[in-house]
Amino acid sequence: MVGAKGANTMLESANTRSSRVSANPSQSSGIETALKELKKTIAGQRSAATFACGGTITISRAGTGGGSGAVSTSPPVKVYWSVQEEMNAKKIVLPLNHASADSSPAALQQLASDCSPVTFRRGSQDILDPSFRQAGKMEPANFATTFHPADLRIITLIERILLPSVSNDKVNSMWGRTILLSSTN
Repeated sequence: MVGAKGANTMLESANTRSSRVSANPSQSSGIETALKELKKTIAGQRSAATFACGGTITISRAGTGGGSGAVSTSPPVKVYWSVQEEMNAKKIVLPLNHASADSSPAALQQLASDCSPVTFRRGSQDILDPSFRQAGKMEPANFATTFHPADLRIITLIERILLPSVSNDKVNSMWGRTILLSSTN
């Protein structure tokens, strides 16, 4: 979804293009009106917008991160889970390397089978149809992981994208922020 800032840029760009391309003022006005409506619609949907990002993280086989300061790889990720409080936790180590029972397809199958089935909505109905969609869920209180996004600077990158600038774009692009607090006493 394009943010309001992106819509402003689109509007400015379209205004520039429409003034160069179209000699017909009514056509230019129509484009401006449509872009203003688009901007208004996007701004009105901000609270419902979903943020998603993607990427690839290299997982080292040796079990160590990067070593010298900048962590560019993650050690193998361990996921622990339990379906009942009184049960001992089970574990899987990712990526699967078949070196141990904890890092095997059987461990992955155990995790999948310990998850609860998930329904999907079609209109006003909740539907459970494994032939259409196989998905499972587990309550957050029932599992833990050794993966820490902050160790790979993922949190820092998300902050740069989502948090507004304290002062300006240049300061916002720097590694840290300084906020000065003044006492009124």
